[in-house]
Amino acid sequence: MDDVQIKQGIDTATILRVILRHKFLVLFVFLLFTGVVSYYSMKQPTVYRTYAILYFDNASIIPMTDPSNRNQGFKSFDLGYYEIILSTGLLNDRFREELKKEILKNRDEEYANAAIRRASTGQIGLRPYMGSSQFIEISASGTDPFLVKKIVEVG
Repeated sequence: MDDVQIKQGIDTATILRVILRHKFLVLFVFLLFTGVVSYYSMKQPTVYRTYAILYFDNASIIPMTDPSNRNQGFKSFDLGYYEIILSTGLLNDRFREELKKEILKNRDEEYANAAIRRASTGQIGLRPYMGSSQFIEISASGTDPFLVKKIVEVG
């Protein structure tokens, strides 16, 4: 009885023996998992994102609230103001009109009408570019690359 040694845990040889013993099951599970993941990723639509960098000359902006401060301009830029404007219905209607004009330059009426139903100012994102108060990144994303490009151009 002294010759019997009890090992703690599982060693590599035991794991390898189990895998080789059930190699068809392991292969089946691997192929099934790979197939499901591949099918799911192929069914997902491609999402396109485009952006433009806008420059605001802060020195030329004249604050309306302080007429005596005409030459100093704004020290910082508040994107919240523009995000509120983008969410209003009036701008959304104007945006759709301009977008339709731009789309009709390259595409037919049917495509333009379908695109206008899908597009809104809610797709437009604003953020400071690289932390600067003078550069603003305007971006949009969607599944139609032409429409995404036009949204940023019009927005």
